[in-house]
Amino acid sequence: MTTLTVATALFGILGAFAAVFGIAQIIADPRRIAAYAYAIFGAGASLLGAGLLLYVHADQRLLLVITAITALVVLAFGNLIGYPLLVGFLLWAGVTTLHRESRSLANMLSLLAGIGLLFLPATLGLFEPAQVARADAAYYLQYSIHLGLILLVTYLACCFAAFAVASLAYRWRKPHRAAEAIIILGSGLVNGNVPPLLAGRLNRGIKSMREDDGNPIMITSGGHGDDEPRAEGAAMRDYVIEQGVDPDRVIAEEHSTTTQENLVFSQQL
Repeated sequence: MTTLTVATALFGILGAFAAVFGIAQIIADPRRIAAYAYAIFGAGASLLGAGLLLYVHADQRLLLVITAITALVVLAFGNLIGYPLLVGFLLWAGVTTLHRESRSLANMLSLLAGIGLLFLPATLGLFEPAQVARADAAYYLQYSIHLGLILLVTYLACCFAAFAVASLAYRWRKPHRAAEAIIILGSGLVNGNVPPLLAGRLNRGIKSMREDDGNPIMITSGGHGDDEPRAEGAAMRDYVIEQGVDPDRVIAEEHSTTTQENLVFSQQL
């Protein structure tokens, strides 16, 4: 048995362990995005290892055909569907946020990322090194920038894929038990009032509250920002009461300034 075969087998085995670990984590706690990443990339690594072993020890022509078809499918979904979908999602999210919220730098990040990815293919073409390698600093710099951009795009695409799969799987899951509380995090007020995006979040919370069999309470969590006339939690509580929620079942958490404090203070309530 050659060293390559052993290394390939170990690679596939580690991938299988990662996939099993990820699936077990999803079953135990479906909220963790990392669990989906372990499952997806572990399964891919185990399949790749198995394919390489087949290539070395089995009918290479058949495996080459299968690999070519698989590569074409992956390229089609990744480049022709996945990448444009990511760009479109970021542009839509950015425009929607600016339209419904304040025009701050934080609210422009999605739009800027979408514009950057939109023009990235042309940028990659500008930095693509020549076909013939040269032993000079300019060539090495150009090659490094081109490779770095490709790795950056690959990393972002993998993160987005794991996030999308985790989001859909978590949305489609069926809770095993009733909730004790529905916690809704604040996202900033506009002139002391609940803006449309935060209203959509609150409306989803109201829907979840009414559909839950456990008769949960609702906690609207958000402190008082320097540019806000009142605490986010209080404004959110007023909003859900206006939508028909029983005031006795809504508690406003008005002291948090970070997401961690949102959760800690809400848990205390």
